[in-house]
Amino acid sequence: MIKVFITSFATKLPDPIMAGYLVSLPATMQRSILSYKRWQDRQRALLAKLLLRFGLQSFGFPGESLSSIQLDTFGRPFICREVDFNISHSGNFVICAMAQGQRVGIDIEAIQNINLTDFDSAFSAEQWDAITHAPAPHTAFFNSWTKKESASKADGRGLSIPLAQIDLHKNSAKIDTSNWHLVPLHIHPAYSCHLATDGSSDFKLTEIDCLSDLMVRG
Repeated sequence: MIKVFITSFATKLPDPIMAGYLVSLPATMQRSILSYKRWQDRQRALLAKLLLRFGLQSFGFPGESLSSIQLDTFGRPFICREVDFNISHSGNFVICAMAQGQRVGIDIEAIQNINLTDFDSAFSAEQWDAITHAPAPHTAFFNSWTKKESASKADGRGLSIPLAQIDLHKNSAKIDTSNWHLVPLHIHPAYSCHLATDGSSDFKLTEIDCLSDLMVRG
């Protein structure tokens, strides 16, 4: 079973709550969060760390477990071999997927009216034709994009994998010889979100209140 935790915000967190959350994090994470100039970016970065801590505690890790996070050779965070996790955020949403005994990747993107031709190199000719001839090309683009991103993040190499080389099918993605199950998460009509895994695609989605649920426990 994959655990998926999601939180959202519409306004800036009150300063006392923001300060209380910050001091509960390792000093290096505090500095990283405060380096962002826009409050929205600081808040997304903060909530990502708090959501990760909440998820790790659900797997029995102690409250100070964030201090044990390391980076692999591709810069992907990990804490141990047994439990894998991945985080994404866009707009007002922050989401974290976590599982035991299997790899996970997750990506969420706000569907925006961007210039699609800037991204045609990320897709094969067949994939691009399907996107541009879809009834809603921007929605089709972001659905395909989050599929590729979630699979590349589950693989662990992220954007070092040329996105055009990720072969998409309806419910799966192939990277080299590895197949990744893809699960759409219907978070909000204005967002696209996909979960990728090499194990069971069963998941439980838990909504977290960013004002009350994310303080350290134990």
